[in-house]
Amino acid sequence: LLRLNFSRTRFLIPKYIVWATIPYVLLSLLMLTAVLFTQQAARLAEVLLYADLPFFVVASIAATLLPGVLTFTIPLATLAGIVIGFSRMGTDSEIVAMRSAGVGTWTMLWPVLLLGMLLTIPTIYIQLEEAPRAARELEKVALQGALAKLDSPVEPRSFSTLPRYVIYVRDGDKALGTWGRVFIYGQQADHSTQIFTARSGRIDSSGNQSELVLGDVLAAKLPAADATGEKSYVVERSDQLRISINTGREDIVRRLDEHNTNADTMDWSELRARTQSGDPQAKLEATRILNRRTALATAPLVFSMLAGALGLRVRRGGRSVGVILSLVVVIVYYLMSLLGESLARAGSVSPYIGPWLATLFTVSLAVILLLKNRISLFSFVRTGPAKKEDKEYP
Repeated sequence: LLRLNFSRTRFLIPKYIVWATIPYVLLSLLMLTAVLFTQQAARLAEVLLYADLPFFVVASIAATLLPGVLTFTIPLATLAGIVIGFSRMGTDSEIVAMRSAGVGTWTMLWPVLLLGMLLTIPTIYIQLEEAPRAARELEKVALQGALAKLDSPVEPRSFSTLPRYVIYVRDGDKALGTWGRVFIYGQQADHSTQIFTARSGRIDSSGNQSELVLGDVLAAKLPAADATGEKSYVVERSDQLRISINTGREDIVRRLDEHNTNADTMDWSELRARTQSGDPQAKLEATRILNRRTALATAPLVFSMLAGALGLRVRRGGRSVGVILSLVVVIVYYLMSLLGESLARAGSVSPYIGPWLATLFTVSLAVILLLKNRISLFSFVRTGPAKKEDKEYP
């Protein structure tokens, strides 16, 4: 009977700790993701609104931002949720009661480590696969948006500049890419000047080429001055005129077609292949990025360990203390991460060590706190419970 009761109750405390921290983890994840996603989207909003891109381009850019946001919010939510959960239990004296009942540090710590390990799994996948793919997609969507912008690069009632041409459009429909009452001033390579007035106009793009198509055109050409300083001009009228122009479309199409060799946009397998390449500089860069992503991917597990060590020492303050501790830890962690990344990029430390500097610091701090916690527990066992008039246990 005693064995049966023990098997039923030995998981009662870990189960309670998990259910006490999960709501705060989920709430922190939701709030942090919403805040960071809004911040990232707002940073692009001005550019997107100015460019007046199609809706599908804007929606695609928004979708590609989410994996990058989750790589930061999942570790932060793990840290904040566990610290806040333990802070709430510490304020309610539940941790003190557990210790009085003989519950050890490991019994209270391993549930949050398990939670951190479970959250590490999606973070590893997002960090090594989805985030690089999203970065490639973001660049691709940006180029597609630039192509869409080239279909109607001229704003009505404003002067617009294309290579060798200045265009003013009195009326226009940006959705259809059509213009009305057009004035164009062009400076040619032979120093001659061309002036066009047209009742309608548009840009036709096919493949890498773009043409300026004008309807009901009056064209005037002013040649460069001759040796005597005299000038003559020619005026022609036509129903339709096509002018080949360079809008930069060829370069954008080429960048869309070519394979991106930027190491920041490579996934796990591509980075591993580059670390085996013969170019020493590319090899070091790929090694640094690979270790940086792996270190950031294991952040939920590392943060859960530190959050448990911090939470077990909180006795007063409740959720506010948990939030403050989380902010301090996050600031220190990412400052150490930036320092290690900078040292590795400069060659001051090995690319195998620099990206892990923040992780090593966090784990060391967690171990020190756990050892101090263990010493405090042994002291409590030797001296026994405090008297009623004592406000805290030693």
